[in-house]
Amino acid sequence: MAARNRGRTTVLLPDGPEVAAYDDADVASYDDLRAAELLDAARKYERDHPDLVPGRPSLTGPSAESPHVSFRVPADLADELARQSAAAGITRSALARRALAEYLAGRRAS
Repeated sequence: MAARNRGRTTVLLPDGPEVAAYDDADVASYDDLRAAELLDAARKYERDHPDLVPGRPSLTGPSAESPHVSFRVPADLADELARQSAAAGITRSALARRALAEYLAGRRAS
C-alpha cells in the first residue's frame, strides 16, 4: 500500500489566504469543491454586473477592440525582452509596443 502524503499548505485565494490540512485522498475533492465555489461566485458577479466588458481594456479607445499583432522571435531576443521589461517594471507587450512605436516614429521622420 502506498504511503499517503499529509501536510498543511497555504492556498492563496481571491478572498485571502487559507491554510488547509490535506492528504492525498482529500486534495482532489477539496480543490474541486473550492473551484466550484469560485466559479459560482464569478458567475453571480457577472450576473450582478451586466455592464462588464470581458478582456483587457482597449488600447484603441472606448468600445473599440485593439488589433492583435503576433510574431515569433529567436530565443535570445525573447530572453532580452524579458530582462529589459522586468528591469523597466513593465510587461513584455508594453515594451514591445514602445519599441515598435519608437521605430515607426523614426521611420516617419526620415
